[in-house]
Amino acid sequence: MKLYENDDIYVRPFTEDDMKEPYLNWFHDPKVTKFNSHGLFPYTSVQKKAFIASLDTNVVWAIMAKETIVATVDREIVKKEPFNTHIGNISLQSINWINRSAEFAVVIGNTNYWGKGICTQVGYWLFNHGFKKLNLNRIWSGTAAVNTGMIKVFKKLGMKEEGRFRDGTYLAGDYYDVVCYGKLRREWKK
Repeated sequence: MKLYENDDIYVRPFTEDDMKEPYLNWFHDPKVTKFNSHGLFPYTSVQKKAFIASLDTNVVWAIMAKETIVATVDREIVKKEPFNTHIGNISLQSINWINRSAEFAVVIGNTNYWGKGICTQVGYWLFNHGFKKLNLNRIWSGTAAVNTGMIKVFKKLGMKEEGRFRDGTYLAGDYYDVVCYGKLRREWKK
């Protein structure tokens, strides 16, 4: 079931079947886990079960890239076969129904898709869903202050910097500030 889509990508509900290769490898890739806590410890079956259980209380979507295999004979295309590749996940988690707020998280595990605006596009779809369908009032997130890619996504989504936790995260032998960003429903409507 495609929830939102454009010519290149779509999102659909994440399922337990998505928890196989290449998904599991993402969290062992130092490039993917450079600015998050996923790579600190091996991904265990206990963590897998906890994540699956969280699907009932969080909004978690698989980000799918639309691909095409082209078969040629003597340089002439004889067959085009579409297929879809799971390249990442996006979610609203830690949903607080009393305060109407949720944390935004995204990972593009397939690094071939970095720098193509995918996080911003799927972020827009997720925020639209959160504000319009879930009636959230605030969507927030935080990242290491050195994670310039994620900060660009926050800004493109119109999120505002709300605060900073000095030395809030320890990554690869150094402490870094954590910057927090948020977006309010009334700002989304504009």
